[in-house]
Amino acid sequence: GSFLLGDRETGRLVLSAAVGLSPQARSVEIAPGEGIAGWVAVHKRPLSVNDLNGAGANGVGKRTISALSIPAISGDELIGVINLGSKQRQFEFNLADIEHLTGALARLGVGLAAERRKDQWQELYFNTIRALTRVIESRNPFNIGHSAGVAERATALGRELGLTPSQIETIELAALLHDVGVAAFATDFLAQERPLNSAERLILRSHPSVGKNALSGIDDLRGVLPIILHHHENFDGTGYVDGLKGESIPLGARILGVAEAYVAMTSERPHRGAMSAAQALSELKNSAGRQFDPKIIDTFAQLIEKESERERT
Repeated sequence: GSFLLGDRETGRLVLSAAVGLSPQARSVEIAPGEGIAGWVAVHKRPLSVNDLNGAGANGVGKRTISALSIPAISGDELIGVINLGSKQRQFEFNLADIEHLTGALARLGVGLAAERRKDQWQELYFNTIRALTRVIESRNPFNIGHSAGVAERATALGRELGLTPSQIETIELAALLHDVGVAAFATDFLAQERPLNSAERLILRSHPSVGKNALSGIDDLRGVLPIILHHHENFDGTGYVDGLKGESIPLGARILGVAEAYVAMTSERPHRGAMSAAQALSELKNSAGRQFDPKIIDTFAQLIEKESERERT
């Protein structure tokens, strides 16, 4: 059997879950009106066929004798179609089967619709955060795209380290917002065509605290605050803002620190050109154990090597 999820844009049915289907059957997409499941998707009504004679059907596999497809619906919206099949000649789906499964799928349809809305709100949430960072970064032309680049590197590194989806999502949010505190500073001193002087560096060192304080009243962002506050801590305890050392630095902050340093080095700045990937990676390795977590540097180096290998092939 299988569950086929409806694609809102194309109207096609795409396999979401399956039991007992061959790899070939698992790759099938079904157009509206195509076969039993396609008919059910169009008419939004259950359909039982008990005389397939082993011909099979999309969603239930080959050699199927009896097939039952039922729509999962929320309101007037088709969420998907569940398909059950039997290869036993003495077995037929009956009205009781249809009524029982239709009731269960009515509840499933409501739940899946809620998940879809949740996904849409989450996408809107992230897009709003991205828009905010673009506004902040537009004050300094050399910084445009920095936070998005850091988020991309940090999430890839998180996946390589085996973090959970929830942990990776938190790191992505932190990466997008890690420089929000910079918005408090004057634009001109950030875009100078020279390195910052000691007084300017001292001002800039406050941006993690400024950013953390600015976001601290938002309940949904509580998980990102320690990452934002501590993303400039050094592994040997010489960083800021609290001089944390080693694994007392939040893991997300250690990941973010590596990602940001790499993106910064491989990006052009007013007072210097961009480094190559190899040069930036060499700098990171030289700072392992002092500025960065050596284990994270090793994993990041493997990640960059994989990317380079894909580019070569």
